[in-house]
Amino acid sequence: MSEQNQLTQIKTLTLDYLQKIGANVEESEGLYDIEIPSKFEAIFGGYKKRITFESDIANTHSCELIIFGSNFLATVIDQIKKQSPVVSGNLKKLSNFDDNILKNISVYNGEMTLKNSKDIPKTIFRFYFNVELKNVKSESTLQWIDIDSETKKKVEFPKDLDLETTSNEITFDKKSIDACYNESIKNLQLKISPIVEEHSKQIIGDMNEDLESLKESYSKRVKEINDDIRSHKSKLREWDNKINRAKKYSTRNNYQKQKAKAQKRIIEIENDSTLLIAKIKNDKNVQQQQITKRYTTKINSTLIASLVFSYSLKECILEIKNDKSQSQTVGKYHEYSKEFIIPCSVCSVESKEVHLCINGHVGCDLCSKQCVTCDKDFCQKCSYQLNPCYVCKGANCNDCSSRCTYCHELICLKHEMNCAICEKKYCSNHTQQCNICEQVYSTGCVENSTCHSCEALSEIDSKDSQILDLISINSDYNKYKKWECSTNSKFSIFRAKKMLGKKIIVLDKLQHKIILDKKGGWL
Repeated sequence: MSEQNQLTQIKTLTLDYLQKIGANVEESEGLYDIEIPSKFEAIFGGYKKRITFESDIANTHSCELIIFGSNFLATVIDQIKKQSPVVSGNLKKLSNFDDNILKNISVYNGEMTLKNSKDIPKTIFRFYFNVELKNVKSESTLQWIDIDSETKKKVEFPKDLDLETTSNEITFDKKSIDACYNESIKNLQLKISPIVEEHSKQIIGDMNEDLESLKESYSKRVKEINDDIRSHKSKLREWDNKINRAKKYSTRNNYQKQKAKAQKRIIEIENDSTLLIAKIKNDKNVQQQQITKRYTTKINSTLIASLVFSYSLKECILEIKNDKSQSQTVGKYHEYSKEFIIPCSVCSVESKEVHLCINGHVGCDLCSKQCVTCDKDFCQKCSYQLNPCYVCKGANCNDCSSRCTYCHELICLKHEMNCAICEKKYCSNHTQQCNICEQVYSTGCVENSTCHSCEALSEIDSKDSQILDLISINSDYNKYKKWECSTNSKFSIFRAKKMLGKKIIVLDKLQHKIILDKKGGWL
């Protein structure tokens, strides 16, 4: 907003308020003679006022110039804050609402469809502030904050509003207005924080130069004092030389008296110097504070205008579903930001990205967790259904978790082992590899580094169907004439021997695949 627009806002704000309170206003060539109603006399300090909005007129006439910071304008603004404002207009609709708008919201794990919608009337307060930044360098900027009159929260609308005039008037109680104004002040501080930081950066170099100059000046004065003390002390050596060269007693005695006077004087100078240095140091600290204060940015925010406008918020009934769950929720569409916002069922914070909980809750990204194995979503309310794995600490749902038979701790599928011998589930901490077949089983099914299956190896005829099946996979096995075999739920373990060789063969029964073929293993 240009300076001219700001002045126009001030003029409009002031005259509209005077009209509202029933003041008699007569204008002549830029001068405004005002008769204040009796009930407002105490507020304005009299019943007659002469004002102008033009500096040239104020320089040549006896009147008050209404600008940022003027007493009259400050009084007007203070009274406006205490009274019910009038709706200035309605925002024009930008476009028609259709299903394509749903593309503006992200559903992490599902699809969303629009079931129904309706317009909800909303009212927004816009507060315009003139922000002055003052230190050795001054700067001013116009900022505005939009506050939802219902939620008392900050919202964002475009700088330039396309308003339609309306005759409708909406009244607000003082508490509501004050709450909106107070919230705008809080958000203004956050908004201007980067501006203040940048403003301070521009003068930090000058401040450091002034502080360094002060430091050098202090050091110079202290050095001069110390040099003066050293100069006086050097004269003592001169007296010593004179005393040593004196031939007469009377002369020597006189020199000694002079030296004593010089020593006394040095003590006095040192005492005075200590006090002087302390004073200089104190002066330095005071000047440092003054320099820092001079360069510290002071912020003066002045409300220069306020605007109230209405618009229609689209409230939508939305259905979200996936192959595991479905739910209905209420979303809001803001046509100026062209974004959907959906409230989280856990924290109530409105978000543009949502998750569908396995139990039908709609949550924001921060309030949602996933099973690390199957990616099922759980909101914070249902997170108790996720179990941390004893081994990796990853959160797993009940379908992706089990308990170790040995230690009874919860484990994920990744760290779960189904023992092929006892056919029970164990965690990876309670398993052991067999030295013979090299397969992993529960610690209870492996003794002395040998599994129970390998311990149970027994002789089998070379014409047995298991051997024939094995030979069908690898014809080289036909060379072996002596066989032993043992099986469990997953593996068939063979020990074979021929004239010049022996080996261990492990067959994965489920895959019908040889997974181990190694030399040795025959006792």
